[in-house]
Parts: sequence; C-alpha cells; structure tokens
Amino acid sequence: VELSGSAGSSDGIRLFGSDTSKVRGLALTNFSEKAISIQSSNFVKITGNHVGLNLDGSSSGPNQKGVVIESSFSAKLGGLSVAERNVISGNSIGVGHGIEIVAGGSHIILNNLIGSDPHGVSDVSNSVGIFLGESGGTTTSENSIGTLIFDRTSTVGSPYYISSNLISGNSGTGAQTGIYLGQSTHSNSIAGNFIGTDISGASFPSPNHIGIFIDGGSIDNSIGESTSSFTRNVISGNDFGIQFGASAGANSVRNNWIGINGDGTAPVPNIIGISINDNSTGYGMIVGGGGTNEGNVISGNTTAGIVVDGADGVASNNRLSFLGNTIGLAVDGTTNMANGKGIHVINGGNLLKIGSSICADCGNLISGNSDYGIHLDGSNDVIVYNNRLGVDNSGNPAPNQDGIHVDNSTFVTIGGMSTNEANEIAFNTSNGVSIVGASSDGVDLSANSIYRNGGIGVDINQDGATGNDLGDPDSGPNGIQNYPVLVQAFYCGDSLKTMIEYDVSFESGFNYAIQFFIADADDEEGKTFLGEQVVNVTTIPQRFVYAHPSALSAGTVIVANASKINGSLYSTSEFSQPFAVETPVLTITSTDPSICGTADGIIVIESNPSLTTSLDYDVFYTDDGTSVGPTAIAADSNGSIIISALDSGTYNNFKMEIAGCMIASGSTINLSFPAVPNPSLIGSFTVCEGSTESYSATGNGGTFSWTISGGSLSSTTGTPVDATWPSVSAANIEVTEQIGSCSEVASHAVTINANPTVSVTPADVTCNGLADGTATATASGSGTIDYLWSTGSTLSSLTGLSGGTYDVTVTDDNGCTANESVVLNEPSAVVATATATDETCAGFIDGTLTSSGSGGVGSYTFSWDGGPSPFTSSQTGVSPGAYTVTVTDGNDCDGVQAVTVNSGTLITGVIDP
Repeated sequence: VELSGSAGSSDGIRLFGSDTSKVRGLALTNFSEKAISIQSSNFVKITGNHVGLNLDGSSSGPNQKGVVIESSFSAKLGGLSVAERNVISGNSIGVGHGIEIVAGGSHIILNNLIGSDPHGVSDVSNSVGIFLGESGGTTTSENSIGTLIFDRTSTVGSPYYISSNLISGNSGTGAQTGIYLGQSTHSNSIAGNFIGTDISGASFPSPNHIGIFIDGGSIDNSIGESTSSFTRNVISGNDFGIQFGASAGANSVRNNWIGINGDGTAPVPNIIGISINDNSTGYGMIVGGGGTNEGNVISGNTTAGIVVDGADGVASNNRLSFLGNTIGLAVDGTTNMANGKGIHVINGGNLLKIGSSICADCGNLISGNSDYGIHLDGSNDVIVYNNRLGVDNSGNPAPNQDGIHVDNSTFVTIGGMSTNEANEIAFNTSNGVSIVGASSDGVDLSANSIYRNGGIGVDINQDGATGNDLGDPDSGPNGIQNYPVLVQAFYCGDSLKTMIEYDVSFESGFNYAIQFFIADADDEEGKTFLGEQVVNVTTIPQRFVYAHPSALSAGTVIVANASKINGSLYSTSEFSQPFAVETPVLTITSTDPSICGTADGIIVIESNPSLTTSLDYDVFYTDDGTSVGPTAIAADSNGSIIISALDSGTYNNFKMEIAGCMIASGSTINLSFPAVPNPSLIGSFTVCEGSTESYSATGNGGTFSWTISGGSLSSTTGTPVDATWPSVSAANIEVTEQIGSCSEVASHAVTINANPTVSVTPADVTCNGLADGTATATASGSGTIDYLWSTGSTLSSLTGLSGGTYDVTVTDDNGCTANESVVLNEPSAVVATATATDETCAGFIDGTLTSSGSGGVGSYTFSWDGGPSPFTSSQTGVSPGAYTVTVTDGNDCDGVQAVTVNSGTLITGVIDP
C-alpha cells in the first residue's frame, strides 16, 4: 500500500498514545510534514516500509520528515531480515529528516537503508538521515542506531557483511548529515552501521556531507561499541566522517572504521575522518581506547584522519584524548592506507592527549600518512604518549612525512620515562620530530625511541642539524637549545656502570634534563633510552658525568639531548653528535732518567677513553712498594698524563679516576738509569815486595779514581795505573767509578810477600880459554826455590864457565824473585916472546937466546926446547939451530915462541996461488 500526501496531507500516519502499534509494508510519500508521526506511543514497530520512496523504490516522493518519534520509548525501526528493513530516503523538503527522534529514548533503529535506493547502491538523499534532538527541554537518550554488522551469505554463496543500517546519500540541502545528534541528546548508541558507503561497504555515488554530526550539549553518546568487533561503524566516503559542532560535549568514538571500506581492504576516503570543533567548556572525551575493540581505524582520508580545530580538553586531568587508534594503515595494521595528515591540531587546541600511559595499548599507531603523522599548530599543553609513528604493527617501515610536526606550540610533552609514556618514531621520510615557529617553547621530548628517519631525529627550525653556540644565547623554537657534547663513554668495571662524560654550553642558572640513548643504525638518532640526569649549570662551559647503571659494550654508539627546565617548561634540543663507547685502557710508557742519580725519569699515561686537555685527573700508583696518590695531574695538550721527576725504581698499580670511574692498569714500569757504576778491578792482588803492578778498571762508561794503602800509585785517576808495593805490610787497592752523581767502589786487599835471597860464589877461569870457571848460587825463600841463570840453566851451580858476567834469578813458591850477578875473571893469554942472535962465525957457537912473558897470572918460568939448561929467560953460547921457548905463568898456563940461531959465516980463504 502506498500512502501519498500529494493531495495536501501534512502527515501520513499519526500515532498518539498508541502503544505497541505496528506500521508495516507501506510506502509513504509526498507528505509536507511527517510521513509517520509517533507521539507518546511506546513499543511501536515500524518495519518493511518505504518512507520517501514508492513501493518498488523506483522513484522518490519526498516528505519533509520521514519518521518522527516524539516523547515515546522503545520503538523499533527495522529488523534483522530484509523484509523488516525500512528504506527511508528522499526526504528532502525543508529540514529533510529521514528519521527524527526527540524527547524520548530507548528506540532501536536496525537494518534500514537511509538515504539510498532499496538496493543500497544509489543515493536518494535525505537532508539528514537520522536526527536526534530535544523537545521542550526533554532530552533524547538511550537510543540504538544499529547494533552490529552481520555476516551474511549472498545469493551466489559468497560471504559478505551487511550493516545494521546503511546511512548514505544524505547530501541534499540543509545539514546534509547521515546522523545528527542535536542538543541535549545523550547516552545514544550508534553501532554496526555503514555511513557513507553503499550496502557492501564500498564507495557510494553521493555520500553524506557529514557522516555523524554531534551538536552542542550532546554528551555521553557512543559512536561505535566495543562489545564486539562487529559493533563498529564504517564511516567512509563522506566529506566529514564525524564532526563535533562548536558546542558539542563529551562523547565516545570507538571501534569504528573511518575512511575505509566495509571489509577493511581499501580506502573509501572521507575528506576528514573526524573533525572536532571548538566549544566553550572543552571536551573531556576519548576517541578510541586501549581496551579490546575500542580503538578506531582512521585511514584513507584525504585531508586528515583527525582535525582538532581550536578544540580543548576540560582540565589537565580531563583531556580531549585519542587512544588506541590506527591512523594511516589498514585494519591489519600493516597495509598503507594513507590519510593526508594523521592528526592535525589547528587554531589552538589545548589540554589534549594523543595516546596514554594508562595501558600498553592506549597509544595510537599513526603511520603511512602522506603528510605529517601529528601536526600541532598553535597548540598548548598537549601530551603525546605511547604512540608509534612511522612503523606498522610489526615494526616495519610505514612512514609519514614528519612523524610529529610542532608549529608555534607550547607545553608539548612528547614521551616520558614512566611505563607506556615513550613514543616510537621511526622511518618517517623527513624528520622524526620537527619543531618550528618562533613561539614554540616547552616542547619536551623524553625517552622516545627515535630512529632511521629520512631527515634527522629531532630538527629545530627544520633546517637540518643545528650546531651549538657558546652560552646558548639565541632565541627561536625551544630557544634553539644546545645539545650536550659527549666526550667520553666507557664501562667502569669497579662500579659496574657505564660512565658518560659530557660538556654543556648552556645558559647558566637553570637546571637541565640530559637524556642518553643508544643510537640507531645510522648513528644519528636516539633509539634506545638509557637514562636521565638533571644538572644545574653555573658556568660555561661545564662538565658532568652520568653513570649509567649497567654495562654498554665497546663500540655501542650513544647520543644525548638536553631539555632546559624553566619552571614547568621543558625545552628539548636536537640529538648530540654520536659517540662510541670505548673499552677503558690505560697505556703506560716511560722514559728512563737521563743519568744516574738524576730524578728526571718520566711516566706517560694515555687513556682510552681519551683525556681532556687541562683537566685535572687523580692518579694513583706505587713507587717501589710505596703508595702514591691521589695526585691531581692535568692532562697535557696531547691528552696525556705526565708523571715527571722520577728516580729509578719499580712503578706499578697505576689507577686513574676518569669520569668518576677508577681505571686500573696491570703494567709494571721499571725505570733505570742508562748506566750505573759497576767497576771491576783487574790486576794482581798477591804481589812481592818492591814490585810494581799494573791495575785497570772496567765499568759502564764512567770515570775512575784510585786509592791505595801499603803502596804508591803512578796516578789516582784514569785507567790503567801502576801500583808499587815497597815492603811487606797490610795493603789494599780500590777504584771508584763515577757516573753522574752515582758512584760505586771496587776494592781488593793485596798480599805482599817477602822476596827470596840469593848469593853467588864464583870460581874464576884459570887459563885463558880454558873455560873451567864455576858459579854457585845459594838462595833462601818460601818453599822450593827455582833458579834461572842468564845462560838458561836452572841449576843452582854453573861449571865450565868462561870469564864473564853471570846473572841468576831465583823464584820461590810465591812467585817472588831475587837476582844476583857475578863476574868470573879469565886471565889473558900467556904470550911468550923470544929473540935470537946468530953465531958470529961458523963454529964459534956464540949464538944467544933471549925470551920474556906477558899475560897470564903471576910469575913466569921459562923452558927451551932444544936449548941448554937451566931454563932461564936468556941463553948464551948457543949453537946454531931452531929453538922453542915455553913461558909458564902462576896458573901453569903456557905461552910458546920459536926462534932460530943461524950459523956464522965460514970464512975461507983462497989462496990464490
């Protein structure tokens, strides 16, 4: 049956006080006011009707309002079956409400098509699909628009989902809204609906302008329910998926798919997924939640997933919050389904919370968006906790442009050190976090895991890495806060801590929170939070040490940032330059003293980690077992510790306090002089009286000086020297070697033995040339006496000697000697001289012989061979002939001489006859 108001009827069916009434199977068109009006009637059922369409749904007959329920309770519009479904479309006269509920509640709107044709694929627009409002101050509450999305099987056997209600195509004149929650509506539930799509959840030709609009004073309504995964709404394809009006109140939005199709596999974009406008009292509401089926999937939206336009929270403990949502990825948390921006806060926006620490799943997954993940523009007092930006739910890259972009905003807290406060910000194509705008201040980044972003981890002024300036006097975003300069990092074995030493050049007079991180694989950004140290800066520059309570292995790269604490403002810097953790090692080298006795030895301590020039370090060591230290020594220009003015000795047990850690070395250094005196005496130390001995010294290149007792020296310096030992006495000789101021003495006692005595008894040679002389030596001394004559004989006596000088040396068992010389006389040869006178006349026998002797010894005797006797030196009356005279001396030595007496001339006369 089709009821038409074309004849001028204002209402089609009017129920007043008609409890349990049913309106079923009708087509109601062209009524100037209400097609169905229910007033003060409870438990009414409206099923299987076309309201605004003819019976076959082929054409529309617009009513001003399709179904109006006022001051009634527990009506049910639609049902689970297709036959019970109402098609409420084309109601576009005036306000053009498809369904209007005022001043009542507890109604159920289930499985209807609102704004489409009967097939749910083409639009037949209402101006507003469903309108809930008040009447005379009486609120509309506890209505259920949809229940859940049903799993159905199509006529060809393929599974598909069907919504509780399809609310699409409401884009005519007026509000152009799928569901409009007017003022003073509260506690209504909107669940399981497709709002803006076709019946299969795909794109609809002419979607709603606004999927759901929440007007002022509308509070405690639930858009989506968490009771089941199928109690979600699919709110997609609209200009605005959900819009909170300028004076809307706190409502819940959870478990919705906003901007994607009905099976979650493809985008069906809204222009903006959720738009929250300013109101006068602020929003104390949560979009999403950390529990099961509470978070929304807000993805695929053209401009932004969420826009907060000047809207505020109520108080610091009652903020406008966004929890547990997936923003920019498909429902699987992996597939990119980009919004333009993930969350965009503009024109203010105070007391907001994006993510929460109250549960592990209370953070948002904001990834894969084509613009910024979070954009705060002109905001104040915003908390960003426990979110993941730039990764999918498995930690794989799903980049935004910037992870978080902060522009002219203050009191922005991004992360924290308590459980579930830190954010993960990674793989974004630009920066992890950008802070821009001269008025941006108090942007606090704490304990976040920021890594592998395409730009840098934190970029102040969005101009790349900004270097430090002395004293940090500049202004700009976050005061362009300087970062700490890491100078040392190493594991301290004695305290079981990793010591991190750093310098700051910050504005003095403030406290600063310094945070430390293990760097990412690019050694640029802080991936793994290590800890925080709050320091008070009083000088520029100033050095501090942070003791991390556990070991970091050598080679681990760390970075740090700094947050200036100005009252309640924490303004964070960019990340510092990276620094690799080192193995603490002391390297000990030395230089020996230059010369013996001079304490100018040097020990050099070099450290890994390196030492800072001009900084004092406490040094400990032992010097030949005596502990030294602590001694404060400043590192030199090479970063070395020089221990100078050292004597020779053994130095060990080296320790240094570096960055609050005592680092030890097992090295032992033996300092020694290049040469020390070590003289040795060379010579005879058992001597004979009166002897002169040569003594020499060897050593290590020093100079030598000598002293003696019991003798005398040829020289008291140098080497060698002669020592004379004149007599038997106690004796000693010593030599001193001097090198530098060092000296050493070598000393030796000397034994002086008495010399033996010797005398020689000679026996002269008797006759010249006879060699019958003798020499007999008589000696006394120690032990056996050895003899050595100048002839080479070793006998005590010599015989058969010719005349001459004979020396004898006697040697006793001590090696001492005595010498004696003796002269053996040998007489000259006996020489016989003889003359003869011839016989004067033959026969006269008047020749003579005369002889004399020379040489020999003593007186001579003469004998003539052939001459007359007696033998005298002269003979007369000698007959002519040959004669030999022998002259004999006192030793019976002879000399012989032969002479001839010639005959006289015979005188013959010749008598001349």
